[in-house]
Amino acid sequence: MIFAMPYGWTDKIIEGLENAGRGANTSYPPPPFLMFSPRFPKQYREIAEKFKPV
Repeated sequence: MIFAMPYGWTDKIIEGLENAGRGANTSYPPPPFLMFSPRFPKQYREIAEKFKPV
């Protein structure tokens, strides 16, 4: 990514980046539900097993 801005904006940009996550109520590490990985229904998984390469 390339980013360009006037030099005079540097202080405002740095301040904005430092405060970016505060108002969004974000945290690290992310809560477990953000890493949720849904599963296919049982019927779909059974069919997928039949077509699995050997």
